[in-house]
Amino acid sequence: IGLRQAETWGYPINGTKFNGIIGEILDGVVDLSITPFKFKEERYDIIDFLIETWIIDTKFIFRHPKATSVRNNFLTPFANETWQLIIVVAFIYWILLLVALKVEMKFEEDTSESIINSPVAETGLTTIAALAQQ
Repeated sequence: IGLRQAETWGYPINGTKFNGIIGEILDGVVDLSITPFKFKEERYDIIDFLIETWIIDTKFIFRHPKATSVRNNFLTPFANETWQLIIVVAFIYWILLLVALKVEMKFEEDTSESIINSPVAETGLTTIAALAQQ
């Protein structure tokens, strides 16, 4: 038995030939291939598939925590200390952003075009938006 490893599964080249494993099967270099081929229309007339050995399925796993210890299902992935640290970091981020905006507004030469009416609210919303994206 000679084992070979191809660079690709096998895709049509100019509509006449195939490369990869399918090309080697068609050229007689390989007699049999045990690979998890994806069933594609262009391959149906070229090779014979035996049985489906690999089923590609997407699954989601949600582990339900014990009901006695659940305050809120969305908060349970992290420990309380982690949530406290996230809040502290968010507060520090908000303060730094607010200070940077105040400094920028102070040194800005033309304030007539400024669209920021309330720096505290603007930076607070920006902080919440940044945390919500994470």
